[in-house]
Amino acid sequence: MEKIIRSKFLQVTPSKEDETFQIIHERNHTVIEAASDVIRIIDQCITPHTPDTKDPDEQELYGLLTRIHFLHNQAYGESESYGILKYWLHRFEKETKFFQYQDVAAIYAARTQEPVQNILIEILKIGQELHKELLAVREPLYILFLAPDEYRNLQKEFHIPPDISAFVDSRTLLLMDYESYFQPDNTKSFYPTIRHELIHILFGQHTYYLPFWVEEGMCEYYSQKYRMDYLHFGLKKERLISFPKIHSEKINYISQLSLFDKIQHVFYPQAASFMDFLFQTLTAKRIWSILKRSSIRRDFFDVLETECKITLPQLQDQWESFIRQYSQNV
Repeated sequence: MEKIIRSKFLQVTPSKEDETFQIIHERNHTVIEAASDVIRIIDQCITPHTPDTKDPDEQELYGLLTRIHFLHNQAYGESESYGILKYWLHRFEKETKFFQYQDVAAIYAARTQEPVQNILIEILKIGQELHKELLAVREPLYILFLAPDEYRNLQKEFHIPPDISAFVDSRTLLLMDYESYFQPDNTKSFYPTIRHELIHILFGQHTYYLPFWVEEGMCEYYSQKYRMDYLHFGLKKERLISFPKIHSEKINYISQLSLFDKIQHVFYPQAASFMDFLFQTLTAKRIWSILKRSSIRRDFFDVLETECKITLPQLQDQWESFIRQYSQNV
């Protein structure tokens, strides 16, 4: 029997007796021997969930399968980070260096003459804040510093709005126009912008899969860009976005929002407002619990509906009512 390739990193081969199989992780060479039934179970559990059972053995089995899948995703993410960085390094002809600040390390790329050291330290300070406040930084941050002309070309290529001076590729690599840091009109936006983008990277490190607009709203909410009371009050005069409509259309990128009457200019503050309302309504502890439970299955709103007995359209209606009544309650 020929070997069976299940994924980029897991190789399954039959043993000599053809009754058991060896599962080999091709990156760290871990080898596990398992029966063919287990192979089938693992293969069927790409998005595993614990069945509705009180049997502790079944709970333990499905918990183990979930953990196997989590570790596989984590290994894939580490390799993907390096692959993406390697692609950009080749494109811009830059070399990597290593830098450590307290608990947070960076693998960064810039030309020797480019003045990025102070910016790098500021980025890692923000990473250290998030490490303590929000999520542990498990892997080095991958950062590519670009000159203004290099960054402008990427803005056109990826349809990035002109006022955004940094973005994350594949929830892995931070790319930024390093000269924007020195612009007088950009210094105030540097801190929340970098917090926002680093949270994307942390979600990638923790394999939290969320609908695009939910993740953007979370990053914007935790960016500390807004005073939420002012934000909610200001939205009273805006046309509010229908997040159920965005969700149903499976929008995955900010550029795709052009399908909805060019709402990019109001998307970020409204997504942050919606997340703030969600936290106030259901509590942050509950939301993070749901987020962790749904991270592998990628069904945040299914878990939320089961756990909290509320649907996304109902949340939308309550959020709109909250915004309309906000000035009366402050």
